[in-house]
Amino acid sequence: MDDRAKRELQDYLKDRQSGFDFADGIKRQKIYDFIYENFSNTFKDTLEDFITKKGVTALYVYKKADLNRNIYSCIRKDQFHHVSKKTALRFALALELNVEETERLLNSAGFALNWGNPFDLIIIYHIKNRFYDIISISGVLNDLLGTVL
Repeated sequence: MDDRAKRELQDYLKDRQSGFDFADGIKRQKIYDFIYENFSNTFKDTLEDFITKKGVTALYVYKKADLNRNIYSCIRKDQFHHVSKKTALRFALALELNVEETERLLNSAGFALNWGNPFDLIIIYHIKNRFYDIISISGVLNDLLGTVL
C-alpha cells in the first residue's frame, strides 16, 4: 500500500472510531497493522486502473454504463465509497471486461459473481459472448427474471 492510500485509510478509520474503547492500544495497533498489511485496492483504485488500462475516459465509461455523473463523482471523492453490485457490474460491462477482470472489479467492491445465481449467470453469459450492451442485457434480465441491471 502506498503512503497516500495508507493516509486515506488511517483517516477513514479515525473518522469512524466510536467514543467507546473496546480495544486497548496494543490490540488496536495489531488490528491496524493487520489491515495495512492485507488491504488491497479499493473499488475506486481498481476502476481507475481499468479505465487507464482500456485507454478510455471516465466520461465515456459512466455514460456507457448509463450512470449519472454524481455516482462517478462520489466514487472519485471518497476512496471508500460503497457502490452496489449492479453499479459495479454496469462499470464492468461499460469497460468490456472479461469474466476474470469483472471478478476483480466486483471483489474490490466486496462482491463476487455467483455461479449459482441466475442473475449473475445471465451477466456471465453475456460477458463470455462479448456482448456488453447494458440496455439489451437489462431487457433479457427483465424478460427472464423480472429485474433489471
